[in-house]
Amino acid sequence: MESAIMDTGDCQPLYYAIGDYYKGINTKLDQQFPMLLIERQALDEAIIGEKNVICDLLLYHLGYCNLNPEVEEGIYQILSYMWLESEVLPYIGMPSTSVASSSSSSSKKRGKSSVESKLGEFFMHQIANDASPVYGGDFKAANATVNKYGLRRALDHIWFTGHFLL
Repeated sequence: MESAIMDTGDCQPLYYAIGDYYKGINTKLDQQFPMLLIERQALDEAIIGEKNVICDLLLYHLGYCNLNPEVEEGIYQILSYMWLESEVLPYIGMPSTSVASSSSSSSKKRGKSSVESKLGEFFMHQIANDASPVYGGDFKAANATVNKYGLRRALDHIWFTGHFLL
């Protein structure tokens, strides 16, 4: 319960921290997106009814339209991983060579609990080691592209071509 979010207003610090993170890696989001707290049952029903609705809307608002599912999933996974990395690694003392570790986030100013750090590590492990072709393979392609060319160049290439730059 120490990290439970029970009200939409409680999400605002996280929303701003994520925005600060992307500004810090020169990938500022020019649009603000609505944030709504919904019950788990409603989310499950939305996912079953229309897969990836929320994520597709996010990419659409950013100008990434008509991407094949592999590229979409790769973008979601690498952005999630990079943000988690920026939040978790400074607290567990692990060095990182990725773009994400060089940014500064306002949420880093407050201490992370042991539970938050362990949860972040778990999600990072799940993303990096997913064996499924859709999520795991797409993350690996996106990660290789970002590690080789940087996030901004990778996203620009995807915006123009719809494919990863390998």
